[in-house]
Amino acid sequence: MLAEAEAVFDAIGPYLCMTREKFEHWFTAELDRDTEAVAWMKITLAWLEYHEQFLNDERQPDDEERKLLSGLILIASGVHDATKLRVPAQIGRRLLRCYELFAKA
Repeated sequence: MLAEAEAVFDAIGPYLCMTREKFEHWFTAELDRDTEAVAWMKITLAWLEYHEQFLNDERQPDDEERKLLSGLILIASGVHDATKLRVPAQIGRRLLRCYELFAKA
C-alpha cells in the first residue's frame, strides 16, 4: 500500500497541502483500503488523464491545479453535475469523462 501512496503523492501531493510523510501515514494507516484508498487512486488516474488529454501533460498554476483536484474529489464523492464542481462547466464535463474511465476499475 505504501507504493500506491507514493504514486498518488508524486502526482497530486503538491496540491494537497500536507507533507509526504503525513499523507503516506494517512493513506496507509487510516484509509479503508477497499473504498477510500481506491478512490484516491482513481482520482489520481483521472487527474493524470485530464492533463494528458486536455493540457498536453503541462501543469497549471497551483490554484488551478487545486481546483481540478477539488472537482475530482467532488466527483469521487458522488457529485456528477458538471456545474457543481467549482470549475467552469466545460472543464467539469471533461473531469467527469476522465474520472468515468477509471470509475469501474
